[in-house]
Amino acid sequence: MNPKVEKMTDEQLLEEAARLNQSAFRVIYRRHSARLYGICLAVLRSDALAQDALQEACIAIWRGAKSYSSAKGKAATWMNYLCRNRCIDMLRSRKYQSLLIDERIDQHFLLDETAPDEKTQQSQVNAKVRAATSALPQKQCRLIELAYFNGLSQSEIAQATGLPLGTVKSRMRLGMDKLRQSLQNDLKSEV
Repeated sequence: MNPKVEKMTDEQLLEEAARLNQSAFRVIYRRHSARLYGICLAVLRSDALAQDALQEACIAIWRGAKSYSSAKGKAATWMNYLCRNRCIDMLRSRKYQSLLIDERIDQHFLLDETAPDEKTQQSQVNAKVRAATSALPQKQCRLIELAYFNGLSQSEIAQATGLPLGTVKSRMRLGMDKLRQSLQNDLKSEV
């Protein structure tokens, strides 16, 4: 891997990906796929569907890299947004609703064939995300749960909670920044 590409910011990597630089996209994937998978899993609550959603979100990131603008926000936030929206689209799709029902039935009646090391790794990731989320102030944590686990838009959250839309947006932004910082610090401590 090109060391120069490895040192690029996410925003620079997206610019390179927009120019169809595959090395840049590989770095993006390596940096963000675990977090994006966590979002997919939290929203869809199905490993198979989360993997499908992650793949489709990555394709959307690759194809949409040229539409990303750093003036509108951070690259990671943009990728999270694409990923979350893909998950919500899947939840709303009749095709995936029937697959989700089938998978839940299978979980009750079939043996789990997931490799033990995969279960351990996913359990560790889940524990880190739960710990980082539980460390947030309750006001921020609740709004993030409504958005990412229940699939509500910020407008729907404002309506459901009775909070002004601006308050919802600012609390969610603060909460996501704290989560990001916490998880990045956790990753740095592992390296």
